[in-house]
Amino acid sequence: MPLLRRASTAAALLVGALAAGVVATEEDSQRRGGGGGCNNSYTKMNKSTYGFDDGGCYMCTEQQGPDVQLPLEGAALSEHCRRMCDADESCVSYTIARTANLPAQDYWFGSRANCCLERRHYPPGAFVEVARGATPITSCERDAACWDRYEKTAGRESKAGETCATAQPQTATPSPLCTMAWEPIVYTDAEVREKMDFIARGCESKDSTFEGLLAAAAERCQEEAFAESVTVSIISHPKALYMRATILDT
Repeated sequence: MPLLRRASTAAALLVGALAAGVVATEEDSQRRGGGGGCNNSYTKMNKSTYGFDDGGCYMCTEQQGPDVQLPLEGAALSEHCRRMCDADESCVSYTIARTANLPAQDYWFGSRANCCLERRHYPPGAFVEVARGATPITSCERDAACWDRYEKTAGRESKAGETCATAQPQTATPSPLCTMAWEPIVYTDAEVREKMDFIARGCESKDSTFEGLLAAAAERCQEEAFAESVTVSIISHPKALYMRATILDT
């Protein structure tokens, strides 16, 4: 999408953030974690698998009023999905979806999820690169633009100074805010190869409505990601306030 459009959208999102107050970044939330220990160290990746959610998928929501459930977003979603991964001893990574991706899921699957887990390490052909600022070309890339992947980090030291290999694992409990949308599944080697072939072909669905929903979602997700990559600082001056925006090199 044109850079000027992305920049103007980012500015609007930043102004809203300033009005509501500064919110900690998702990476900060991952570093602080919910209780420390060896089960909460993850690395955010710039790639995502497509259709390999063998640990199952969940819809994580929060109550807004007596009859309203809204999808969790941002750091809150990452925190609760991380809890789902920590509570699954086989989980090696989790992936969270931006809300803009949900209408495409509703249309194609008839259900929705914003938190998916993986229990095994897949070969490179299972991944779709998510390049910040690049225009998604294939259906795989459009979908991947709306998902953020976090992989468990091995060898982190515990609070006691032990390594994760020797420290007693923390007891983790699933988040009560996440409800299962798709059950875990075990893929055979033949199914993995078939899925990778589908990715290599671009994941084309041949459904114009679905492709349109994916394209609209990808555009919105990229705008949000761009806004999140900008830090804003308020500089106080006796006669004025200045706002300085800096592009993060992450």
